[in-house]
Amino acid sequence: MDKNINLKFLFSYLVLTSIICSQSNFLNAQDELLRHITIKADGYCHLFYVPYSIKKVNVEDDVTYYWFANGEVHQNTGGYSGQLLQSIYQKTTFGGSLIEKGTFKNGVKDGVWKIWDLDGNLVKIENWKKGFKDGKAYIIDPVAEKEVITGYKDDQKHGWELQFQNDSLIMKERFKHGVKIDSDRHFLFFHKNQ
Repeated sequence: MDKNINLKFLFSYLVLTSIICSQSNFLNAQDELLRHITIKADGYCHLFYVPYSIKKVNVEDDVTYYWFANGEVHQNTGGYSGQLLQSIYQKTTFGGSLIEKGTFKNGVKDGVWKIWDLDGNLVKIENWKKGFKDGKAYIIDPVAEKEVITGYKDDQKHGWELQFQNDSLIMKERFKHGVKIDSDRHFLFFHKNQ
């Protein structure tokens, strides 16, 4: 009798576990059914999604595409040959520490991307739009207490680039479509919190 109860319990547990795991293996993003994939490569765990159905994407020659084939994530500028990454992307250490996180739309970076060092310090924040840096990008060096804030448009520096050290502005440069048009390298004593 006890064996029968244990077998029923074990069977129920296995069925419930398989239902929970199978539900976590897909994501419904913007009416598109996505398959969850986790791979271990280059010393890290990569968690990402690809569509169940393959759809054709108009390829731009100057855009970098990220795609999955043969158990690996690949990247090419101006083309792809596999399943394009879609939605959430996460790179972690084997211990679970977050290293990189962002989103893909049709295989290209889109939205906010963040990068951490192995100590868990946030070291980079970038805004992407259709595969190009677009908006503010932040580079943070917690050891040197230095921060660089750069404006981007269509993957080129555009607007001000500001460098801070110990919360004081030490350099500012202005760019227009990737070309420097103004610079002030005087050591200013302007605090970024003012």
